[in-house]
Amino acid sequence: MTQPHRILIVTPTLNSAKYLEETILSVATQRGDLVIHYHVQDGLSTDGTLAILQKWEGIFADSQSFLAGAQVVFSWSSEKDRSMYDSLNKGFAHLLALVPPSETVLMTWINSDDRLAYGSFQTALSAHLDTGFEVITGLPSVIIESGVKAWTSPYRPVARENIRRGLHDGRALRFIMQEGTYWTPALWQKCGGLDGSLKLAGDWDLWRRIAEHADWLGVKVVLAYHRRHSLQLSNDLDKYWAEVDRVTAACGLDNCSPNLGAIGNQAWIDIDTNRWEIQKQPTGIDKDEAAAGWEVRFSEMGYPIERIIGLSHTEHWGRWSDANLYDRVIITLSLPLAASFELSFLAGGYCGKEKFLDVGVLAGGQEQVVRLTPTPLLHTLIFEAVKPSPFITFIPKNPVSPSATKPGGDTRKLGIALRTLTYRATGTPS
Repeated sequence: MTQPHRILIVTPTLNSAKYLEETILSVATQRGDLVIHYHVQDGLSTDGTLAILQKWEGIFADSQSFLAGAQVVFSWSSEKDRSMYDSLNKGFAHLLALVPPSETVLMTWINSDDRLAYGSFQTALSAHLDTGFEVITGLPSVIIESGVKAWTSPYRPVARENIRRGLHDGRALRFIMQEGTYWTPALWQKCGGLDGSLKLAGDWDLWRRIAEHADWLGVKVVLAYHRRHSLQLSNDLDKYWAEVDRVTAACGLDNCSPNLGAIGNQAWIDIDTNRWEIQKQPTGIDKDEAAAGWEVRFSEMGYPIERIIGLSHTEHWGRWSDANLYDRVIITLSLPLAASFELSFLAGGYCGKEKFLDVGVLAGGQEQVVRLTPTPLLHTLIFEAVKPSPFITFIPKNPVSPSATKPGGDTRKLGIALRTLTYRATGTPS
């Protein structure tokens, strides 16, 4: 009789009672010929988190499977830690002391406000066993605070070279989402685990070190959901990027520009053979494809945007302009605008005591004015016969600080609230 496959999973938590049971349920209801070793590492919570953990400890003590799911071996501890990544190191150390690495197939973690997709373990395990890849990652997919599914990104392969160079930091290339990424214990041991001194970018740092030793396989399915809400640490991308830049400088990483021709691996199940089919393709947007059109979300960013000035920190929905930083938002692109193009953006405005806010949109030497209201709306502008330019600029006409009308209010001078930006060429590049 063959031994069931074992998966190690850790949830780091601190005062996460609001979402924690949803996360636990997403682990407990996984099915398959599996033994799931699940550990929750708490950082001395003071809300109802510990009561939830005690309840689930009792549930798993009565029956190691839940609702006919896979067998779950559950444990938890609560102790002081330096960071979420220090907490994860403690949790994985606990599990690896109980389960020899030789008996473990894959490892992962799921944060206490995120959730696994149903069938995630089976899918990742199947892809690993069938293809031999030591790292498996799924499609980035986001839910909002209520749990409503917001969006799933189209698949773009990730290449070992760009990961190793630290380019998947949300600026040069899109983030590699932590939820829904699996790796082998052998890679964990080679890398020495997470850097517990980091506060925000520990997963980015782990990915680049894993890429020193192994290639990645992206599967064209959703393996987990990342929840966006106002209180999560990852909302402050300025601090995140400052941490990335410190590690980049210390390690001498060459992260000036990505190799968009680097080859990544993507896979999907052939439903006729039930085997995984692998395709190799360049990781970046093809330049001809990007010249024809692209879309970015301001909650994420990425190619073909090289740089932005005048925007405040990233929030779960996008970013505000802040005239305290600069009186306009200047977006620098990696490729020139076409001679004629259509520009669409989903945006609202901070209007203060007024009913609307006028914003100039400047591209290729032409300026058009749109009128924004507090309610986000989709605006579409047509630019024709523009001058050569890699810039798109938004100029709020009268930015206002909430603190000017409300004591103790936000001191930023807010203007446009940018959510998405879509570009479609209707003429040849300038």
